[in-house]
Amino acid sequence: MAALKNEGIEIAEAEIGIKFEEVTKVIFEQLGLAVDEDLGKLINTARDQADILISVSEDDVIIGEAKTCKNGDFAKYSSTSRQVKAYVNRCENAGKRVAQVLIVAPSFSDDFVESAEMDTEVNISLLEAAGLKLILDAFNSRIHPKFSAKLFTKGGLLKAGLIAKNI
Repeated sequence: MAALKNEGIEIAEAEIGIKFEEVTKVIFEQLGLAVDEDLGKLINTARDQADILISVSEDDVIIGEAKTCKNGDFAKYSSTSRQVKAYVNRCENAGKRVAQVLIVAPSFSDDFVESAEMDTEVNISLLEAAGLKLILDAFNSRIHPKFSAKLFTKGGLLKAGLIAKNI
């Protein structure tokens, strides 16, 4: 919060998560990904709402979750895992195949990364927010950039520098 105030940005602490989600969604759209608002309306409930749904093909989607944390690295794997598995089930019930779950956060704890890599029930990729910005900057610096959502489907903690080089 102090860093934001130093930059002249006034925002309530409660709004940070919402703004982070909005910015993440805009970046995905700037990368040319198809954010599927209609599918969101179909699968989201009043209580549980997937942050971002990206259509990869007619039948395949990537579930995107934007996570923030007050202090340190994002570390709440068990609750996040339950949450995204519910989204996976709802997407599958709507006739979609979930190609990947992509979690974007400022940073992740080592335990979170290890738990995501060892999860056998759902394919989870992790991307640090600075890495997403690096990918966007690389995309914007190219004359004819080509970005594929498949670059997000490797699993585990993604190497943004490597993805940026392959755009």
